[in-house]
Amino acid sequence: MEDFAISDESFLHRLRSDPDYATHVLCSHYVGWSFMRLQLLEEFTGMLTHICDEKRVKIKFGKRDVEWFEAGKRLDAISRSTFGTVVSLLVSAGIRERDAAYLRSIVQLRNEFVHKLSKVVPFPGEFEKFGFPRSEYMKRVYYYGKRFNRAERYLPKILADAGLIVRKSFGPDGWGISNPNIFDHLQLRDDEP
Repeated sequence: MEDFAISDESFLHRLRSDPDYATHVLCSHYVGWSFMRLQLLEEFTGMLTHICDEKRVKIKFGKRDVEWFEAGKRLDAISRSTFGTVVSLLVSAGIRERDAAYLRSIVQLRNEFVHKLSKVVPFPGEFEKFGFPRSEYMKRVYYYGKRFNRAERYLPKILADAGLIVRKSFGPDGWGISNPNIFDHLQLRDDEP
């Protein structure tokens, strides 16, 4: 049985001497990076949806709306939903039409990346078979990742502008996010500060 382990020196030598191999490695990197960016966007969108104003973002668990204090059920319902369904919840909660169109375009881009890319666009090593230029493949996959990354950064602003979350800047230390009705849910006793 052949050992497929390769030393660092052999790997670097092959990258420098074989442009096809270098392109293959770079394409694989971009595909992995773009999938990672998409996964982070989907998880972040789910968490932000969970935090949103529950009076405007109605999350169903079975046939009934889930209350804010049922956090486990809210998270479970969100995690079982598709990305498009979660975005539809946010759109129906009253975000600006321009932001709704942007989020729908991200859902469309996500679906194209996940469902179409693996069936239509060749994977590294299959370029010649499909007549698809390598440079175009790398640019397209990199484009997906950049768009997902940008959407992750814009989403909190979109939701805050719509009043679905409260976003507080801490300057260079980042920012915090909360439910706009958080104090309605907290019941402090008179002896608590």
